Amino acid sequence: MIAPTLLSLALFFSCFEMSTAIGSLGINVASSDSTGTCRTTDSWNEALQKAASYFSTIKTYAVSDCDMLANIAPALNENTGVKVWMGIWEVDDAHYAAEKAALSTYLPTISKDSVAGFSVGSEALYRGDLTPSALADKINDIRSLISDISDKDGNSYSGTKVGTVDSWNLWVNGTNAPAIEASDYVMINAFPFWQYQTAANQSHSLVDDVMQALKSIQSIKGDDDFYVSIGETGAPTGGYALTTDQAPNTVDNAESLFQEGICTLLAYGIDVNMFELQDEPTKALATADDGTTSDVERHWGVYDTDYSLKYSLSCDY
Repeated sequence: MIAPTLLSLALFFSCFEMSTAIGSLGINVASSDSTGTCRTTDSWNEALQKAASYFSTIKTYAVSDCDMLANIAPALNENTGVKVWMGIWEVDDAHYAAEKAALSTYLPTISKDSVAGFSVGSEALYRGDLTPSALADKINDIRSLISDISDKDGNSYSGTKVGTVDSWNLWVNGTNAPAIEASDYVMINAFPFWQYQTAANQSHSLVDDVMQALKSIQSIKGDDDFYVSIGETGAPTGGYALTTDQAPNTVDNAESLFQEGICTLLAYGIDVNMFELQDEPTKALATADDGTTSDVERHWGVYDTDYSLKYSLSCDY
């Protein structure tokens, strides 16, 4: 990581003029609930209702896993206030085929207005699942697929954004240009926790990482109006740390990152999708780049398992 400096933060802010248009807040939602059980339509209904209290969009990971799109479709028709970024898992051929089949089957049962866009892959470049060119091919393939699908009212999905999501440092790496060039939008994932940041530096780190990725993306796409947002960010409120001096995994620290980092991005008109809606106590351990494991992803919800909000999601501007 390049250490954040006052100069780098100034460069970030120079990319944006303060606008009356505050960025919108979204949230990542898993296809399974807090018990690890696949979400039913009732469970999706509850999740959408809880999300609607604070978020304008939800972001998902795989439309076929847990019959996600099949189960959320009826709920979306009842909860019209929240749009969905439809995640598409592309790693192996069988899974990718199941994703395309789910889109073809269930997109016609919902309104196009319920769909914010289609996210092909989630950190596929970071994990090395696909080359940039192979990811670009799948982005173009999904764009072609949806152009032949109409919603429940006969409106074509053609023109709905198709893009991808990856870690901030992968977007700084210019070798991933083909994926950016193929996309209608790009989302940036940035987590100070996984960079072992201290409490004092975590918000500076978040803003600096986003600035570096944004400048690189815009230099490749060559369009200041190209849609770039934050795909995942936030801080855990429990679990064990990776180092002794990094920010503590507490509710107070997560709230500090929200107020000082996420709200700064929102104030400059950048849309932010937080990670994640609800704690997942049964989730597998997560692994850092150096091989260190942690249970923190079980404690990353803005809601706990009983849907009690852990801290305020209103920015103190």
